[in-house]
Amino acid sequence: MSLLLKAAVGARRTAASPGGLADVAGNIGSVVELICSIAARPHRLVLNAMIEAGRRAAAVGPLPARS
Repeated sequence: MSLLLKAAVGARRTAASPGGLADVAGNIGSVVELICSIAARPHRLVLNAMIEAGRRAAAVGPLPARS
């Protein structure tokens, strides 16, 4: 489990505590989840770019050799 996910789980557990700390912990958990979501996006973008590049290369054929 990644460090961010561990922090989110810990924040959720702390949110079960009574008092104002629960509100703060809930907010921390939401921020951590947002960070994880944003961190996953570049990986998907890179994967999509690689797939498109492969499709175009297959359609066009090999690139000419450099001299």
